[in-house]
Parts: sequence; structure tokens; C-alpha cells
Amino acid sequence: MNLQDGKNTLVTIDLGAGSGRIMLYDYINESLKHQEIHRFSKYVVGKAGSETWDISKIIKEIKVGLLKIKKAGYQRNLSIGIDTWGVDFGLLDKKGNLIANPFHYRNKIFSNTRQVHDIITFGDLYQRTGVQYMKFNTIYQIVTIKNMYPEMYELADRLLLIPDLIIYFLTKEISTEYTVASTTGLLNLNKKDWDWEIIDDLSLKRNLFTKIIMPGEKKSFLDKAISNELGLTNCFIYSVASHDTASAVLGTPLRKNEAFLSCGTWSILGVVENKPIINQSAIENNFSNEGNFDGNQRFLKNIVGFWILQETKRDWEKQNHILKYENITKKVARINSKNQYIDSDADIFHHSGDMISKINDYLKITNQKNADEINELVRIILESLALNFNDKCVLLEETINKRIDIIHIIGGGAKNEVFCQFTANATGKIVYSGPEEATATGNAIMQLLSMGLIQKNEVIKVIENSFYIKKYLPQNRGQWKTKIKDYRKICELYNSKIT
Repeated sequence: MNLQDGKNTLVTIDLGAGSGRIMLYDYINESLKHQEIHRFSKYVVGKAGSETWDISKIIKEIKVGLLKIKKAGYQRNLSIGIDTWGVDFGLLDKKGNLIANPFHYRNKIFSNTRQVHDIITFGDLYQRTGVQYMKFNTIYQIVTIKNMYPEMYELADRLLLIPDLIIYFLTKEISTEYTVASTTGLLNLNKKDWDWEIIDDLSLKRNLFTKIIMPGEKKSFLDKAISNELGLTNCFIYSVASHDTASAVLGTPLRKNEAFLSCGTWSILGVVENKPIINQSAIENNFSNEGNFDGNQRFLKNIVGFWILQETKRDWEKQNHILKYENITKKVARINSKNQYIDSDADIFHHSGDMISKINDYLKITNQKNADEINELVRIILESLALNFNDKCVLLEETINKRIDIIHIIGGGAKNEVFCQFTANATGKIVYSGPEEATATGNAIMQLLSMGLIQKNEVIKVIENSFYIKKYLPQNRGQWKTKIKDYRKICELYNSKIT
């Protein structure tokens, strides 16, 4: 922050499951101007099914980004915020050393949830934590490690979720931020603190779990050794909403009766509510209550997103096809639909590798034609995603007992115009796309809120002053209503054949 120039400079470190980006934001005249400073990827190590996160590579890339910022002329009084995905964590020993690379949520060791539910039923767990069932939730991960790797567990003195782990390596300070803690299945929904009864019932060590802090509550200075190494002075890290979806929601111009659809590797559909929603529909339909930046609740559902498209693109690139998403989707918009669909939630698509073969296996099982042509496959994926989101939106409306008027698509999906239009067509709702970098924007806004430079009631105005938000109206509703029926029949047929 350079107050002498009348300009506020913010650094956002936004790590997704596929790539990380470091952005520089300037807050001027009630508007945010941003530029990407550094982008990096390939911090997953290990073969499919045994993946871990390379934390040392992430720290190294963050330092590269900070050096680039210094070279751009910013080296004093930088405000920094960090957000990442949820659930995954690293374990520190008593000396503060990382025992091993954190397990990736897709690691195949996380499959046995009975070891938790033999002790606590999912119904009881949901009543206390409000978190949807996913086999890689933190609660299942730590119990798996305790049972499968007892030596590692015994060495462990602290459990730090990924954003808190990165902050620890940059500042040497330890705490757990509320929004990312709310993804664990170990946080009490009403107390906004660890559920010590659950922790004790599972015979987990209490000392693993560190103090919960709220977004904006803590300001930690960059470690002196790192500051000296990088040539930075008086730089600090704010506790932003460190779960990336919480930051993304803060970076969205969201109003009453509007939903967000955060589209990346995963997609997350939800609304913001004043209090948790715990009812039978929420449990049966696997919705989650997660912490918002202001202590309210994000009521949401995790859905497989662009993962299938990303993996399909990797398959093509292995065949020496050089592809850009923009070029592919433009061609897709010009070809006719063949009315072929897949259920992106099906287990067959959850692990990496041979995605094209998996798609064609699904098509074969459901008596649909084989698809090999690139544009044809992309059309199948994008239409199927939009149809899946429609079904989830219907469930969301039924569960909250409210009609949703508008959907805001944020994240990588916001720049895919074909997908945004398909989503409007499938849901019959107005769709707004943007900001594309909603997560980094929410990260920056939380820093501004923490510094008192803006107030909560000014957030939407700042976002709309700063970014172009595109509007999509539903088209061809008759055709898409037929697609909805056909898609549901395909999903039912697949499920009947594999059960």
C-alpha cells in the first residue's frame, strides 16, 4: 500500500486445483484495476490415484511472483491475501516441519468413510457441521491417515489446511481461517469453532487443531528471512476468506434471490443465507453449509465442473493436438447438437486419465453413438454440464423453498460464452457472467474491508465499477425442455445398468 501516491496496492495469491495465479490490484476512485503478475501450474506430484501437493513448489512460485512485483516497483508495505481450495491439509511435527507433502483430495486412499460413520452417523455429523458428504472431506482424510499411517499421525503436532499452511511458511504464524475450516466436517456449525465432541469421539488429538480466526481478523508480517531474501520491506498477509469459493462469492455482485455458480475444475452452485439450512432435503440432496466472509452461510452443492473438459483436452494434447479453449468453443457454437449426453457426476469421470475413452464407455452403456471428433465431444460435455446444473438448481430451489431469479457464473466458466448461453437455456434463468477472476477479486476486496477502506454495503458498487458483467437471456426453451427430459432418461438408464 503506497499511501503517499494516494493509491492502494493489493497482492492476491489465488491457488486453484489446476493452477495458481498472483495478481496485483490497485484501488483507485472506488474501482479496482488488476493485472496478472505470475501464473503457474504442475504442483501436483504422483501418479493418478496417488497424488500429493508439492508445497515447496508452491512456495517457490509465490516467491517468483513477489519478486516480479518488486521488479514492477512495489517493494514496501504490500498487503497480501491467500486463498486456496478446501479440505486438504498438511501435518507439522513439534519442530514445525512438514512431515510429508499433503495428500490430494483425489488420492485413492480416501475411500473408506465407514471408519467415521461406524462411530458417528452421517445424519448426526450433518446436524452438527452442516457439511455435505464427500469421501475426501478433511474428517475422513485425518481418520484415514490415523489408521493407515500411524507413525505419521503420531509425529503430527499441528494440522494446517492448505491456505493456513502456506501462510505459516511465509510468516511462521499458526492459525486456521474460518471459511476454509468450514469445509472440514469438523467445525461446529453454530459455535463457529472446532466441534470438540466429534474430535473426541474419533479419538483425534486436540492439539492438532489450531485457533479459528475470522476473515479480516489477523494481520501477519512476512517472515524476516523471506523479506530479506526477496528484498521486501514491511509486507504483511491478511486473513482473507481463504477458501477460494468464499472469496469468489465475495467477488460476485450477488443480490437477494440470486445464486452463484463458480465454475472451475469443480463447479459450486449456491446461495448466501443468514443462517444454516439443516433439513431432510439438504441431507438427501447432499448440500453443504459453509462459512461466508461475514459469518453468514454459503448454502451450496459441489458438482463436477470443467474437470472432464480439462482431462479431455489433456488426452488430445497427448495426441499432439494443440488446442485453445476459445477456438474449440467457437466451433462448438456453429455445429448442431446431436442430443447426446453424459452425467458429469458419474463415478467413472472422477479420476484422471483416458477421459475420452470414459466418455465413450458411458455413451456405449447408454446406447448412444460413439463420439471421437473434438467439437462433437466438447458439445456433449458443455450441454451435459448445463443440464446437470439445471437439475441441481431445481434441487436448490426446492431445498431453500425460494425461487432463484438470476445465476451469476464466475471463475473460468464465465469466459466460455457457449457454456453461459447453454446454462441460461437449460435453466430458463437470466445468467450474468463475471468477474472471471472473482476469487482474486474477493480476496482483494477482503483486504480493503480489513483496512477499513470500504464498507460491506459498498462491495457490489466496487465490483460493478470495476468489471464488465455480461448478460445472457434464455433461448430456444422448447428445445431445451426436450433436452432436459432426454438427459434425465440417459442418467437413469446409466444408473440402472451399473447398479
